[in-house]
Amino acid sequence: MTQPNPIHDAPKPPARARPAPTPQPRAIVCPYCGAISGNTSRCDACSGRFDPLSRQATQNAMGPWHVRDERNPNLPGCSYDTLVSRINQGKVTVSSVVRGPTTRQFWMLAKRVPGAAHLLGFCHACQARVDPEQYACTKCGAVFQVDRDRQHLGLGPARMLPGQGSPERIAAFSRASHASVESPSWTPEASAGDEAHPAPTDELEHIAPVPLAGDAMKVKRLERMVARQRTASRTLMGVCVLLIAAIFVVSVWSRSQSEPAMPDAAPGLAAAGADTAPEKQAEEPAPVPVVSPADELGSLGSEPDWASVRDRVMLLIAQGSSESLNAGVLELEALMDRDELPAEGVELLERLRTEVDDGRLRNIP
Repeated sequence: MTQPNPIHDAPKPPARARPAPTPQPRAIVCPYCGAISGNTSRCDACSGRFDPLSRQATQNAMGPWHVRDERNPNLPGCSYDTLVSRINQGKVTVSSVVRGPTTRQFWMLAKRVPGAAHLLGFCHACQARVDPEQYACTKCGAVFQVDRDRQHLGLGPARMLPGQGSPERIAAFSRASHASVESPSWTPEASAGDEAHPAPTDELEHIAPVPLAGDAMKVKRLERMVARQRTASRTLMGVCVLLIAAIFVVSVWSRSQSEPAMPDAAPGLAAAGADTAPEKQAEEPAPVPVVSPADELGSLGSEPDWASVRDRVMLLIAQGSSESLNAGVLELEALMDRDELPAEGVELLERLRTEVDDGRLRNIP
């Protein structure tokens, strides 16, 4: 009888199961530009890497701003900070084509895009030369501030077009579109049956707009702007009252000083005058020339400074006529052409232009 061998008779361990090999794709869709790349680690078209860190870095830089690139036309949009960085690096110039929230996502030249033109040295409204650090244009008053919200595309409100509903429904949505933000609560399929049963107009007028991200910032900016304009208007009204009072006092004093004193006639001369010409005894005093405020201010010089122009414009505003307001606009524009008009003068010029335009509209039948 053979003895059992512990080495040969020991149970064998089960064989380890090897993991199945991971199949490597022959091609991959680039998540950045959408091209089919044979390289599974880097795009053959835009050279973007596919690793998780590169994907996250690209996600962080994405936004609603687009710079047209014919070599890579399908790249995602960038944030406003990325656009500013590209402008500072010289990759975006005045001849670049850009679109974003301030252009309603329509393509425009960079020198005319609000929020990007002033970084290139131009005002987007009047194309005047400006400094990138300015808050607003000193020539036309356009503000350079931009909403930096990455989720705000700046698209216009969705409105119904002719043929997509009944005339009553289209008119109702047109009245509701005056709100700052609209919610497109209609579809072409749903509006196909509205011609037979139009919705009541009263119900459509009570549709409340749905606020989007960034509206709170816009409301705050508008409130601050209204507060500043209100304070400036009150200050201007006080200055106008003081100037009118001062002009009245000066005019009364000048008239009192310009009246000639009647000297006492000598007795002999008075008697002789009574015998020869009695009608000359009651001679009327010479008329006092009245100098208007505009003539007094017009003698200040050919090129007055801001203080004299401001006093003159306040006098013209106090008159309240359209001719005086036009004259005030001409005075401020002449000072602006010499680049001597401060920010206070720019605001005053905008107010005068608005009043002149309102007066013209009121005169239109």
